[in-house]
Amino acid sequence: MQLGQAELAVRCGVSQQTISKIEKGVKVPFDDLKLQLARALDTSPDLLFPWPADLDAILGPQPAGQQQ
Repeated sequence: MQLGQAELAVRCGVSQQTISKIEKGVKVPFDDLKLQLARALDTSPDLLFPWPADLDAILGPQPAGQQQ
């Protein structure tokens, strides 16, 4: 099934501009919108918005004593 930005926006209750910004990586949706998008696209939120492979590069190393 092919969904355009306009139809996806209607199904999720947001503007087409919001969908465009999410696709371009300009905007990161809140969790509730991630769930709505995943449902509309019949997929998992984790597949749409995967965690970065190297979280330390983003968050920095864990403080001493909290290492696993």
